[in-house]
Amino acid sequence: MLRAGIAAGLLLLGVSAGAEAPVMPDLGAVEAMMRETGHLPLRGLAPPDPVVARLTWQKMPMAGVPAARRPIRDAIRAERLGEFDAARKAWAAIAADPKASQPDREEALLAAVRLGVTHDPAAARAALAAVPPALRQGTGVRMLEARLLLMDGKYPDAVALLSGEIPAAMRLGRIPAMQLMTELSMAAMLAGDRSFAEQIAGWSGEALASGLLQPALPRCSPEEELLPGDSAVVDVGLDILGQLSRATPVWASRPGPMAERLAARALDGNSNSAQMDLRSGTPLRILVQLACAPHDIVPDPLMAASAFAELGADGTPRQSEAMRTFLSAPRPTSPEQALARLQDSALPLDVKTQMLAQAVTMMGDRPDSCGFAERLAGAGSTLAFESRLALAVALARCKSPEAAASQLKLAADDTTLPEADRRAAAARAAGLTRDPALRARMAAAALLPADSCLLLDDLTLKGLVVEQEDFPIGLRKQSVEGGMLTTFDRAASGATSAVRTMVGQPSLLFDDANRALLKRHTPLPPQRDGRAVACKGHVASIRWQLQEPDQAE
Repeated sequence: MLRAGIAAGLLLLGVSAGAEAPVMPDLGAVEAMMRETGHLPLRGLAPPDPVVARLTWQKMPMAGVPAARRPIRDAIRAERLGEFDAARKAWAAIAADPKASQPDREEALLAAVRLGVTHDPAAARAALAAVPPALRQGTGVRMLEARLLLMDGKYPDAVALLSGEIPAAMRLGRIPAMQLMTELSMAAMLAGDRSFAEQIAGWSGEALASGLLQPALPRCSPEEELLPGDSAVVDVGLDILGQLSRATPVWASRPGPMAERLAARALDGNSNSAQMDLRSGTPLRILVQLACAPHDIVPDPLMAASAFAELGADGTPRQSEAMRTFLSAPRPTSPEQALARLQDSALPLDVKTQMLAQAVTMMGDRPDSCGFAERLAGAGSTLAFESRLALAVALARCKSPEAAASQLKLAADDTTLPEADRRAAAARAAGLTRDPALRARMAAAALLPADSCLLLDDLTLKGLVVEQEDFPIGLRKQSVEGGMLTTFDRAASGATSAVRTMVGQPSLLFDDANRALLKRHTPLPPQRDGRAVACKGHVASIRWQLQEPDQAE
């Protein structure tokens, strides 16, 4: 019956279940079915991610959690924190526990498949074989099967399998259909059918996900066991603050721990929190392409007042008295009032600093906000690492690069911090300071090569503008926007080479366009100490956003 149902779904879409080389489904049939079931267009605001913020997973106490559910909770928490080996062990223990309930053991089997797809496909396939037949009829399990086909390089087979699940996903509702369509678009890109992938991306809700995650990424180096050619696609969840609450690999360019290493670093908290422009219509569960970085990357911290909440005894966020007082005051009517309130509040210095950084981001380099930043720099000798980074970002935006570099130097010299944090701070300091001695010392601390693009006089990529004619025609027709965090080498003439995507959303769709853009429009030559030089490992964020009709004219 299961095979008959899948075959019927494939035939409906113009796909032969018995064909040796599956063909892409008929788009007309897909669109007709979507209209019939009321799922076109699949756009709009997805409900908040059901997983609580990562902070809560880290600190939620065991009080109130039934003893029988604690192993499940531990397994889920480990997975959400990117501790994939611990999660695998926890799920395996549940699956082998004769006292565990049947639903819990089945959940553990599915988790073993989910966590093994990129890490150990053979083990995941064995776990899948142990899943009861009744469960294997579900759309979620079929998506796991498709991920294994992708890891085997059987891209057309994965497209056919996912296409056959479209009717079932639509019957389940809007969100499962969006998730399936997103994975189908990725599979179609891997299978080499760009036009189909672009069409599906427009239907999946990706059209409105034009923000760009900027997580910290591992360095491409032997010590990280990562190669420049490594790439992975990760299923990402965002909480209401815009921070990552989940990152699970769904595809990797090679099996092993590589994809999980990328996902875990993206989830790495504190200074490595992710950032995304959440606007109306942006899905909170997306697929993101990740790869290693040429050097340590520290994103600009995302600040939100509720991120500094305490946790109550039951594990729910609870704001401090100072934060409640601050938020209960009348809403300021001007930026000047907002800054004055922040400056005079009783909030901790760390909270003030990160809120100031957000204010500078929103309001720009105003004299009042920049003056506040300079005063905080003089008083912030005991700032936490993430607050110091936030202050450095604010000072840099206030056109005070040396003051920003001084803050990062303090972090780089702090021996109580992890080596990766110190090295990342040193790399950013080396890129900001114009003091040759400090730049040399910070570059050495960050292990930067002499030809690193981080040592340029100006890290801004000038002379590069995305014109509407640069936009891929298929994506433009589907109104699909996106963002890319790209790395490349630069010649003294300004020409670029070795272009590679580090973060891409939607995954895979804008890679070719990015390369073509950098080839077609040569940026201004990079300079160091006032003269044109070649450098390696420049990192730039490129937004692919559609212009309004009146702007495009």
